[in-house]
Amino acid sequence: ILVKPGTETNIALDRTSVKKLPSPYSDCFESVETYNLKKSGLIERTINLTKIYSQQYCLQLCYQDFLIEFCDCYDHTLPNFKPPGLSPCPKFIDSLYNCQYLIEKLFYNGKNDEYCLKECPKECDYIKFDTTISSLKFLAPGYH
Repeated sequence: ILVKPGTETNIALDRTSVKKLPSPYSDCFESVETYNLKKSGLIERTINLTKIYSQQYCLQLCYQDFLIEFCDCYDHTLPNFKPPGLSPCPKFIDSLYNCQYLIEKLFYNGKNDEYCLKECPKECDYIKFDTTISSLKFLAPGYH
């Protein structure tokens, strides 16, 4: 969290612990034993690479799959991604002619990531953090 100099800043952190019931009540991921891995190869690959399941990592794998399919390269900034026979994508340049830039924009436009959200369910047990930040210029008229 970045804080500007010359301000009084208040940061509130809210921690929420979520525990969902697994199938048939929801389609969250509880464990390898209770989830049909044939539904999603991404779940199985996530567990093989990390030894645990996390939706965030699964979504990164899904994005990487799109990048490999359309650009024939991989994002070297994502952990544990060194597919054999592929090179890292060229340095990310904010340009319409850069394949990685285009795929990232397409991926996060709400269409392709919907596919990934279906393939990478949320964990049944997880902790969510929300932040609220407020600041006031130091010695401003309303400052007490």
